[in-house]
Amino acid sequence: MSLRAMEPSPQPSESDRGDIRALLTFLRRQWFPILACAIIAGAATYLLSLRQSDRYRASAGVLYTDSGDSGNIGGGDPARAVDTFVRLATTDDVLAPVARQLALDTESIRDATTVTADATANLIDVTASAGTAGDAVRIANGVARGLVDWREANRRRQLQARIAFLRQELDRLAGKTSPSDLAAAADIRTQLSEQQAELSVPSPELTVVSPAARPDDPYSPKPLRNALLGVLAGILLGFGIGMIRDRLDRRLRNVEEVEGAYPWPTLGLVPLNESGRERKAGLADFSQMSGLADSYRNIRTNLSLFTPTDGSHKLWAISSAMPGEGKSAAAANLAAAFASSGQRALAISADLHAPALHEYVNQNLPARPGLIEVLARQVSPSDAAIDAALNGLAAARGGSLHVIGNARLFSDPASLFQTSAMASLLAWARKQYDVVVIDAPPLLYTAEASLLGRLADGLILIARVNHLTRHEARRASRLLGTVKLKPSGVIVTGVRDGAGGYGYGYRARKSDAGPVSTEPARRDR
Repeated sequence: MSLRAMEPSPQPSESDRGDIRALLTFLRRQWFPILACAIIAGAATYLLSLRQSDRYRASAGVLYTDSGDSGNIGGGDPARAVDTFVRLATTDDVLAPVARQLALDTESIRDATTVTADATANLIDVTASAGTAGDAVRIANGVARGLVDWREANRRRQLQARIAFLRQELDRLAGKTSPSDLAAAADIRTQLSEQQAELSVPSPELTVVSPAARPDDPYSPKPLRNALLGVLAGILLGFGIGMIRDRLDRRLRNVEEVEGAYPWPTLGLVPLNESGRERKAGLADFSQMSGLADSYRNIRTNLSLFTPTDGSHKLWAISSAMPGEGKSAAAANLAAAFASSGQRALAISADLHAPALHEYVNQNLPARPGLIEVLARQVSPSDAAIDAALNGLAAARGGSLHVIGNARLFSDPASLFQTSAMASLLAWARKQYDVVVIDAPPLLYTAEASLLGRLADGLILIARVNHLTRHEARRASRLLGTVKLKPSGVIVTGVRDGAGGYGYGYRARKSDAGPVSTEPARRDR
């Protein structure tokens, strides 16, 4: 075995892998316009091809042979002569007799005829297309024969003109007896004999060597070929449209773009489930290993690493730049993740413009007094805080999840959050619970999010890929800088499995035989 054969094959560089990932990401985002353009263009060209009439093509071959005649076209240069004949083949002088013979007009024959040449072989190819195979054969043979006949007639006219001139010269010398005149007369008689001999013999300069044969099948239309070309053209068009859409679309498409827009650490990623959608109600089951539960376990661990260990950070406000980024789901599941680790957790529904926390922790919460009643001092915090159903894992570890919910709307929540009742509620929550998670409204829609961020020990920002735009992220960053709030981190939601170089669901489970094995986990539905 040679040393070259033993050398390892070159591996793709990181830039090559990045380009491939970028291409695959682009195709995943813009597959619809690419596929739509390909299907529409392919179907349109196929249907148009079916509506076209059949066209037949026939070709006749004409051979050029240098006759050595001083009057031949091209002056002894075969390539020049062939090129000249190609140009002459579609002139009116050549086509007019053919048109009369075929009972067609000159223009229609010229439009149907293509004359080309292979100068290296001195061959002239006359190709004709027509609606029927017979017409294609007749036109191709007619033009080829017409070119040969025109050249022969032109040659005969030239010879006859020379003969007439020589006879005039011979008549002028008749009766003269000087030696020079007698010699000139003899030379003219020799030339006259040669010209008369050439006139009696057809010229071999142009010859039809391959008459046109009747084609069996039409050359056009070709529906399948045209459809394939249409599909390829549609794919190119779709790529162009996709690139334009990609440039105009300002949404943050992956984790790297979110990290580039927000300068704060990424606490974790929340994946989509197998259907490509996030959970609409209910908590992740923290008694099992799953993609959703694992993601919030990681966020819980990362949050504890990013914050002091002296217990000073208990209150966390959860917000986002825009609605629809999954902040309520994140607040509920993060609180449940703390409870599953054995801690006493409290979740507070503080988005009084669009309350949604109760949809994730307890469907019966709207019927009970909640945050508004607590801040109005109609009920005590302990009466408003109800136990949210969790799996047995939290109870076994001594953890619990309570929720102060809310399903009522309030026009001026900031006035409530700045009251002594709110301060009393948060002081009570610090004493009673290990961790408190506040579901705050979006930053760019209300001022309460910034207010709650100041009241809490830390602010966690939710950013959803394919939803948040660069412009919105910049506005949120500027707003936080203005109010001098620095988030503790960012949770990225709506991430597809493997997006941004991250994977989910690596977990251990017991096999049927009993030993522990590892395999990719099935994501939560």
